[in-house]
Amino acid sequence: MFEMDNLSWNKNIEINYFILGASLLVKNNILKKIGLLDEKYFMMAEEEDWCIRALLAGYKLFSCGRGKVWHKGFTVASSRTVEKNFLGKKSIRCLWENFLISGYYSVRNKIYFTKKNFPESFYKYCLIQLPYMISRIILGILIHDDHKLDRIKLILKTPWDGLRGKMGKTIDPLEWRRSLNKK
Repeated sequence: MFEMDNLSWNKNIEINYFILGASLLVKNNILKKIGLLDEKYFMMAEEEDWCIRALLAGYKLFSCGRGKVWHKGFTVASSRTVEKNFLGKKSIRCLWENFLISGYYSVRNKIYFTKKNFPESFYKYCLIQLPYMISRIILGILIHDDHKLDRIKLILKTPWDGLRGKMGKTIDPLEWRRSLNKK
């Protein structure tokens, strides 16, 4: 890996884990060998999954330091946050309108990703890491967020959907936002 402090952003660097999917340049023969992005994710973690498959197939990943990409979707999602403080510790919290994406799809897809790519560690993940992650999210909701009960209901639905393999576009983000506006 590399240290962020010593990283020169003007040169190409090898990446040992994954590259964000806003801009991937891939040779056609690689796509034929390892396939396209897994559509079951619908949103979030699909490029991480694809990069793991590329690495396992023996390919290398590089980031072009001089390249610039503007990803409108990520900008919109990341701009819907607010900074909260509790006992001197800062926490970046997503607004209620964006919780479906950062809460539900993010957690559900981590479950699918782990089950698919690391089956030998999946039970340990379900028994240790997943309950810890859900507990932290719920604690954060209780301390910081509005719409507490609705957020907790959605986050508790997440592992259930992930464990039974309910994947794809299970909840439409646009419909989600419309229903919130009606409340």
